[in-house]
Amino acid sequence: GSLEGLLHSDVERGSRTFGFDWANGFVAPFVGIDNQTAKNALIAARVSKIDKVVDLGCGDGRVCMAAACGSMGADATGFDLDEGLIKKAKTLAAEMPTEKKPKFCV
Repeated sequence: GSLEGLLHSDVERGSRTFGFDWANGFVAPFVGIDNQTAKNALIAARVSKIDKVVDLGCGDGRVCMAAACGSMGADATGFDLDEGLIKKAKTLAAEMPTEKKPKFCV
């Protein structure tokens, strides 16, 4: 989502919702899902080793990690604007006990 409409709206500078300063660059707060829900969504989508999974707004990378590991073994790449979440995702991916690991980018 674009911040253009928000920046030229009646939203006060410093206005906070969910603890985020929306008027100064936060598009949406990160709300993670549990690992089993991520896995169930990928199973429902029939993700397999021949697939490429792209997660825009990946947060801490749970969906990409679920897609890359086990029998799914998909090539997975996650993108997020939050550098801290991408750093966390990269750390968690490095600890995965699988050869195939997802990639993460800001």
